[in-house]
Amino acid sequence: MSTSFRTISAGALACALAFTVAVLPACNASDAPVSDSVAAEGQSSATGHMAAGASAQGTWQDGDETVAWASQVERSAIAEISEHVTFGTDGKAERVLHFTQDGALSGYRETRTQTVQQPDRSPAPMTVQISMAFAGDSLTAQRKTVDSAEVPIRPYEIDNIRRHARAIFDHVRTKTPAQR
Repeated sequence: MSTSFRTISAGALACALAFTVAVLPACNASDAPVSDSVAAEGQSSATGHMAAGASAQGTWQDGDETVAWASQVERSAIAEISEHVTFGTDGKAERVLHFTQDGALSGYRETRTQTVQQPDRSPAPMTVQISMAFAGDSLTAQRKTVDSAEVPIRPYEIDNIRRHARAIFDHVRTKTPAQR
């Protein structure tokens, strides 16, 4: 298999990095997303765990992001959360987060497309792909491409992804049939 790399302009790279900061904002109690709907099957309200094979799904709004999420359960714990995100008028992202039995983030994958506005060119679509693997507190693998060109993942991006993973995990965990 052959891999080719294109160079990306400093402006496009700066735009991509700035966009990452905007898309994965640090989540805290004061700006936590508001849930507008949720559906769950087989979830225990006493533990926050769901029966094996159960799933939940819902939506939430966070600024200009609209997130439709779905979770999958293995051995009574959330194992995976998939997100379909739309933002602004021209952006979308698909995210898949994997968790260990004790709720720690073990994997993250995102494919994001958006229209990039640049002063010297016509608006054009840009695709960003990120994948990461974690073992405990350690990042064991990482890769990021912008329009197929490999670029480094910045420490703040990793921190933002971890914060986002914790926020969505906590959000999904608390969505029980009794809370609808």
